Amino acid sequence: MLTEVSYTRHLEDEDNLHYQNDAPLRIEEYKKVPVIAKNILEEKRKSGSTEIVLISSVKRRALQTAEFVADAVATNSTVEIQKDPRIREIDQGKYNLPLEYKPGDHFQPLQVAWLAYIEQVSKYYNLTYRFGSPFVNGELIYPNLQCWERYGECQLEFAGRYYDFLLDLQSQMDRKQTALYAIVTHQALVVRTGELTFLMDDLNKGRVDYQPGKLGLQEWGYLGSAESLCVDFADHGGTGMLNLNAIFENDHFLAEELRYLASINIDI
Repeated sequence: MLTEVSYTRHLEDEDNLHYQNDAPLRIEEYKKVPVIAKNILEEKRKSGSTEIVLISSVKRRALQTAEFVADAVATNSTVEIQKDPRIREIDQGKYNLPLEYKPGDHFQPLQVAWLAYIEQVSKYYNLTYRFGSPFVNGELIYPNLQCWERYGECQLEFAGRYYDFLLDLQSQMDRKQTALYAIVTHQALVVRTGELTFLMDDLNKGRVDYQPGKLGLQEWGYLGSAESLCVDFADHGGTGMLNLNAIFENDHFLAEELRYLASINIDI
């Protein structure tokens, strides 16, 4: 079974805040589509695949990217598009923008929300903290975040749904071994794939120990290594191949993590 998968970071979108994190693409971004399509077709040729399966995040900027790329490769290949909500970016909840907000303006609470999320996960190992919440264990810790109507995901949910996707991807690739799989998603998911590659290798070799419910936290320790692996995705529209062999060979860690999350009622 092929274990290399094409990943594409979505093209650049319009002001994302104005659209509550689901903005359409900038018109001028469409000119990058032929380059992305050419790269994917070349990877299809090198792999000996007979068709392309494009799997896209359901976010508008990713889905539009996938649809335009599919149209571009369709003149030279059979192509199938699948939409999958499990490879969207982290759910940032729903927040109220100031009445005077104009596209392109800075929105300080969102920056505070990111800093709070990173602090809770990486410093306090709080994997159930929800993005945008001003409260931690019922105590008001981040008063600048009281403009959220609905809080976003916690790290356990964000991690678990991607693990679930990877296991399904492995199964699908095993069933359809003649296809090149191409994922259109967000930078964070690409980096997480790199993190998991290094983590799984270390777990397999016994350099680190698996701890139920902590896999999503252990990923963060490989950020530096993953960034070096994912340089092709620094820009919007970046495309490259990632080898998922280490992840697929150690899929039992993902399955065990999902069983643990189900046991504590984490909804994937």
